[in-house]
Amino acid sequence: GYVNVREQIARSFGSLVLNSEGFINRKELGDVVFNDPEKLEELNAIMRTPMLVRLRRELYGKNGLILINAALIAESNLGFVCNNNVLNIYVNKDTQRKRLEARCLEQGRKLTPEQIDRRIQSQYNYEQKNKILADAIRRSNNGSLWVIDNSNGADTNFCEVFDKIMEDLRVLR
Repeated sequence: GYVNVREQIARSFGSLVLNSEGFINRKELGDVVFNDPEKLEELNAIMRTPMLVRLRRELYGKNGLILINAALIAESNLGFVCNNNVLNIYVNKDTQRKRLEARCLEQGRKLTPEQIDRRIQSQYNYEQKNKILADAIRRSNNGSLWVIDNSNGADTNFCEVFDKIMEDLRVLR
């Protein structure tokens, strides 16, 4: 399956997005999709089914509370995967910019300020995510949305937030 997905990505975005071993060159692919919103949507569409298949495999046979760390729940309309119980984390633009730059440097890549801005602009902002998530909860009449501020300098106590979520979901510990 992974080979087919890589081939589909190469057909859609050009062979330059593959490295010499035939694997995805994330830097090259990022340069393509973060400069064109339509191409980013196309990549997300290609990845949707394989991601859901992998997630289902990971979840199969598991019981209890399962935490899923996923950045594109709102954008992909995947709130149903977690019963519309979602924690949306806010960060201000400056923090978002610094974290993206640091993550890229850790991977040996340096982005220009313009590339960073394009990547940030290609993502849904906090308000858009909140609206999509709240609408999904309202439509299904199920789920909860928790929000925290994780900007640099924000006084976020994740243990308190986690305790609140556990209480709201009536999870026994």
